Amino acid sequence: SFHAQLPKLTKQDFMGTRVQIFVNNLPTPLSMVLDRDLICCFDDGGYRATSEELDMMNLKPGRNAIRYEMIHPCNNDRRYTVKADIHLWNVTDKIVVVDIDGTVTKTDVAGFGAEKLGYEYIHGGVCEAV
Repeated sequence: SFHAQLPKLTKQDFMGTRVQIFVNNLPTPLSMVLDRDLICCFDDGGYRATSEELDMMNLKPGRNAIRYEMIHPCNNDRRYTVKADIHLWNVTDKIVVVDIDGTVTKTDVAGFGAEKLGYEYIHGGVCEAV
């Protein structure tokens, strides 16, 4: 899914503002809109791109740079940008997805809470996947 949140701004000024998507520094025909929490979402309110939308991104195999860019609605010189990477894998590629802290998890709630209480939480079924 596509989650990007721009810096904390005044919600009433920016909610509904269009956010352009760039892939490998090239503009795409896709755009998103800022929701009430100033998180980028597609026009349907979701965070998942359709197969057609993914095709429009012209992703290359492997790592691709993605950039979300919002131009200030009242001041065209002021831009807000979020940069990330998006990967296009072959259906036969094997991957392991880890949290930013390096743990392999199915949900952050139990893992985060356990770590704060001083013990390690192992998510059932994760080790079999690795």
